Amino acid sequence: ESQNVSHHDATREKVGVTAHFVAGLRAREHNKSEGRLFSDPYAQCLVGNIFDKSARFMYPSSSTASHKDAAKYMEEDGRLKAVPQGLSDGVAVRTRKIDDEMMTYLSGVSQSQICVLGAGLDTRPWRVELPDASGQSNISYFEVDFSEIFEYKLPALSAAGAVSRFSYKAVNADLGVPGWTDKLLAAGFNPFLPTFWLLEGFTGYLTEEEFHSVFNVMTQISASGSRLVATFVTPTTKITTTMHRFTPDVPINEVTKHKGWRGKQHDIRDIGKEMGREWADASMDGYYIVLADYIK
Repeated sequence: ESQNVSHHDATREKVGVTAHFVAGLRAREHNKSEGRLFSDPYAQCLVGNIFDKSARFMYPSSSTASHKDAAKYMEEDGRLKAVPQGLSDGVAVRTRKIDDEMMTYLSGVSQSQICVLGAGLDTRPWRVELPDASGQSNISYFEVDFSEIFEYKLPALSAAGAVSRFSYKAVNADLGVPGWTDKLLAAGFNPFLPTFWLLEGFTGYLTEEEFHSVFNVMTQISASGSRLVATFVTPTTKITTTMHRFTPDVPINEVTKHKGWRGKQHDIRDIGKEMGREWADASMDGYYIVLADYIK
């Protein structure tokens, strides 16, 4: 059956390229002399200075270099093309918004855990500060992704001296097939504890069937009071590639199909305006962040 087909197929090997690209955008934001939206001192150790004019893109594996979608952002010799301002600012706004939502959530609950599905090269477990208002200590932070992501990321962060403020757990699993929750539970995930679920830059790489399969399982192991932050591309989003398979017209409706979830979708442009970041190009049009709460 299709639900048993791994989403780690040949057409999705390129996710490693996009993870490097997004980490490069985070590094560029961090290196701004003024007005940066967040601090990410570890992004550059993962990707190098990929936006330097003389730099060549650092692939996680040589096999990704031939994929045609890379031509959207790269010259044939590996140098990056000019990045649309909307994409650069949009990633920065997305990152800051998720940082803020995570800290707000941790400040408002007495006990919780964090679980990131499709974590990629995110560095939040090592770069974010725990909120002063949080009385929590030893918060479990689970990242779920393919083993090769962690085999690449964790040694690089360790070499850079990164130390997590959380009780960090890397969970090697393929989210496109059944069984990933068994690995998550074995790593110490507590289904009776409210969870901050993060699906950042992940939902579009699933099929519609895979998304709802993942979300069904998430719902089953979510305690009342859990919070979801998820990003979505839609049919009008310009930055989609052949990797993107799930582009719902109204993302929040896909979430609230699942009993107990209620929330809203927020246009990345509107979030940017609130932060004082606006852009003219259409590269991030139709890109949304969904914020939802789960009440059993």
